[in-house]
Formats: sequence, structure tokens, C-alpha cells
Amino acid sequence: VPFFDGSYNNGSDTSKYILRAFAILDHGEMLLDFDGKMRIDLGRMPLYPYFLAAVFWLTGGENLSIVTAIQAVFSSLSVIAVGLIAGVFDRRWIVPAALLACVWPALIVYSAWVLTDSIFIDLFTWGICACVWATKSGRPLPLLVVGGVAFGIAVLTRPILMFFPYLLVPLLAYLLFAGQGRRWRPTLAYALVPGIILLAFLGPRLLATYNEYGAPVVTTQSGGQALEL
Repeated sequence: VPFFDGSYNNGSDTSKYILRAFAILDHGEMLLDFDGKMRIDLGRMPLYPYFLAAVFWLTGGENLSIVTAIQAVFSSLSVIAVGLIAGVFDRRWIVPAALLACVWPALIVYSAWVLTDSIFIDLFTWGICACVWATKSGRPLPLLVVGGVAFGIAVLTRPILMFFPYLLVPLLAYLLFAGQGRRWRPTLAYALVPGIILLAFLGPRLLATYNEYGAPVVTTQSGGQALEL
């Protein structure tokens, strides 16, 4: 990015995340000034501002180059996850899929911007990876739990993932039933595990918004961008 005279700051969204990161460093939580009153901000999901705050605290300031370097590592891990996902279906696809992901423009571009995408995509792809490998395992529960935890952390980055269980549960149930020939009751129980864990991660968030606004909502952010995956 610096080589092409670019900037790590992508504008409005980047500034909002940085503002919340410094609020965490100053107050210990995302306290912002609303009409002259300091109130907890629940408009953005918490994971990325806390990630920025941790990097700023460790590096002693607003060091965006370190942030993007860490995000590049996350994007590299996403490449590995993509290869492993492809390997579930055919091991010959592992390297081609990983190479394709390695040159995918979105992974390269977003890792160089101070935005949630790199961390979200990494958590999401590893969650998918754990779940699809679980469908081939004789003991799927540990991998399904890992997948659920990855999705749970990811939803604290981007709220759109709260709708993912609607797709995940029937797809997992089919793969577990077709791949392992299990009975429908244990199949359904296994398929529900990642979704239940994902939703459990939203519990504290719902409680916080209920205490602040009197309604348990995942985010107060408005606009179509809140639904972007």
C-alpha cells in the first residue's frame, strides 16, 4: 500500500473503529460522547475495536502498519483454510484452491485496510473448515464445537453471521446424514451444535443492548452495510 502511495485508512469506517479503540484505551470500554453525555456505544460489534486497542496498546500508538501486518497473517491463514476445505472433497484440490485464494484480490486488498474483513473472513473460513471436516469424522463433536466457536467469535466482528445457522444447520444435517449414514436424531443434534454455540456468543451482547436501550438487539447499526457478508 505505501509503495503505491496508498493509505491504510479506508475513510469513514476506519476512523470509527480507531475512535472506538482509543475510547477503550481511555475508558476501558467503548464510551463515546452522545449529545454531551458519555454512553456505551453498541453501534459496532466489539471484537475489531478491541483488537485495534490491543495493537495500539502494545505498540504505543496508532500504528496502522502493524495492524495490517497482523491482518496479512490472518489472510494467509484463510488461504490454508480454503485449501483444507477443498481437500475434504478431493485432496488433489488442496493446492489449486489455496493458490487461487492466495491471489484472490479481496484477500489482498482488505488485509491492507484497517477494516474488519480480514479477521472476519479468517474466522469464517476456519469455522467452515472445521464443520466440513466434521462431516467426514467418526467423532464429529469436537470439530463442530471448534467451528461453532470460530463462528461465535466471527459474529462479534460482523453481525450478518447471526443469520448463518438458517443455512448451516440443514446443510450440515445433510452432509452428516449422507456422509456417515447416521440416524436422523443424532444427525440433527450434531448439526445444531455450531449454530447454538454461535448464538450463545451473542448472549452478552443482547443483554448489554437490553440494559442500554430496553430491547435485546444484536446491533444498533442501520443501513444495508450491516447485512454485508
